[in-house]
Amino acid sequence: MKAMNKKIIAILPVVMLLFIATGCKYDEKPPKTSDAASDYILPQGDLPTEAEMRAVQAARDEYESSIN
Repeated sequence: MKAMNKKIIAILPVVMLLFIATGCKYDEKPPKTSDAASDYILPQGDLPTEAEMRAVQAARDEYESSIN
């Protein structure tokens, strides 16, 4: 039983090192356009509705009144 524990303890750092070394690489840039090498496609934004704008303004007003 002790020999098995020693093997596990010896293998665990190697496994952890491999896991850290092969971590996924996430690219935060949007995809490139097909006609240019340095231009990126910007995401299209959605304008908020009037009700959403009122809700945001109400939240801002509540926040401002709570800190003043």
